[in-house]
Amino acid sequence: MSANTYCNPRIHIEDIGIYEEIEGSITFPGSNKLTTLEIKLKTNRLAEAALLNKKIKFYLNEGSWDTVPMFIGYIKDATATDTTMSIKAYDARCYLTGEYSKTLVLDDMHNYDGYTLAGFLKSYIDEHINTEETIINTDYINDTNPPVCLIDYRDDGASPYDIVLAAIRDASDTSDTFNIFNYEIVMENTVDEPYLKFKKQLPLDSTASISLSYGDGIQSYQYTKNKIPNTVQIGDIKVDWGGEKNRVAAKKVRLYMKDEGDRTVSTALIANQALKGLKKLREDKYEINVNVTKGAYIQTGQLVYLNVDEEIKGNHRLISKKISFTPDSLKTSFKLNCDRYSGSY
Repeated sequence: MSANTYCNPRIHIEDIGIYEEIEGSITFPGSNKLTTLEIKLKTNRLAEAALLNKKIKFYLNEGSWDTVPMFIGYIKDATATDTTMSIKAYDARCYLTGEYSKTLVLDDMHNYDGYTLAGFLKSYIDEHINTEETIINTDYINDTNPPVCLIDYRDDGASPYDIVLAAIRDASDTSDTFNIFNYEIVMENTVDEPYLKFKKQLPLDSTASISLSYGDGIQSYQYTKNKIPNTVQIGDIKVDWGGEKNRVAAKKVRLYMKDEGDRTVSTALIANQALKGLKKLREDKYEINVNVTKGAYIQTGQLVYLNVDEEIKGNHRLISKKISFTPDSLKTSFKLNCDRYSGSY
């Protein structure tokens, strides 16, 4: 694919300017992990120190000129040679985790008791991150449904993002009789600023955001089929899916239940939640990797319909994507279906 005809990627670096003759990749790993932009510039006029911590915007410009950047982040690594400059940037969540964030000690005197996840993030970001400029816009932070409160949450040293990742495990929508829908933390962008959002998992029978086939969008794909569990044992309680001859036991199934303390929980409730957890594992039938010629703007969490003559035909969740580009080419790859080993499950 000719970048000049279909795609004109460019970056804008704060206080430095716009660069168009670039190559690199952008990775959206999903599962609450940070988005990473890696760029190589053909220039020897930039100093590494001048780039660190600068805001960087990336525009893919596929088919037309983007008005909103695909990525807004901050440069955390820069390496120069005689002819090139390599840059690595992370989305703004890097100020909430890892070496670039503060460590919070939460005890009985200093804590966020009563704050929802959205309230905690807004309070922390406005007080500790957006002190001189807006790094993360807090106007759009939404709560999960039902909201999760940080009541009695204590830690002798954790990053704000680790606190959210621990708490978001309780942010599952279990109101549906047979389904569980988890939440993921995503970054989205306005024209100038990134913002955080809690996004609920879509039902697999929802309308797909894009349809792909060999004649329209698919270059190649490969997949592996997972063993699908049909039974699980939790203490003395056994739950069977039924209707299948071969017994495949789930090694572990998560119970989407709040801690009831010393209160006795009925076996019927445990069995019901175990059945929902088992059904969620059974959705994870395949691990699919697809190289595509369209769909670069599809966001993680959205549904992709594969129109192929194989057992994987149908809807799948977009877990992660990677876009690689040079002045002469554009490549996009998708990973589809649940990441059962991610921090969000």
